Amino acid sequence: MGRSSAYYMSTKPLDTALMPQFRQTPLSLANSVAAGVVPIVILVLEVAAAFFFAFIAFLRMELAGGS
Repeated sequence: MGRSSAYYMSTKPLDTALMPQFRQTPLSLANSVAAGVVPIVILVLEVAAAFFFAFIAFLRMELAGGS
C-alpha cells in the first residue's frame, strides 16, 4: 500500500518506430463531391417523403371536429 498510484506505469522508453503512423490522404474535389452526392440525395428524398406524409395526414385531419 506504500506504492504510488502510478506504479503500474511502465518506465521503459517509448520506441516511436513501433507506434502506428496515421496519415490523412487528401481527397480531390471530384472524389469528395462524388462521395457526398449519394448521402445528400438520400437526405432530400427522406425530407420530401416526410413532408408528403405530413401533408396527407393534414388532408385527412378533421378540422371542425364534427361527427
